[in-house]
Amino acid sequence: MAFELDGEVTGAGSGMGRCHLDLDIAEDSEPAAALARLRAVLSELGVSECATLNVSE
Repeated sequence: MAFELDGEVTGAGSGMGRCHLDLDIAEDSEPAAALARLRAVLSELGVSECATLNVSE
């Protein structure tokens, strides 16, 4: 898994033409690095152009 060192996927779902992925980043990880990895994975999957990232603490 692309995030096993920085966090874990805690939920996901889809509906009404959208989907979401919940990713909890480990407290000892660098959030910017995890977001960069997420952007890279979305790009590899070919969905980065239509993705929106909502970041909260």
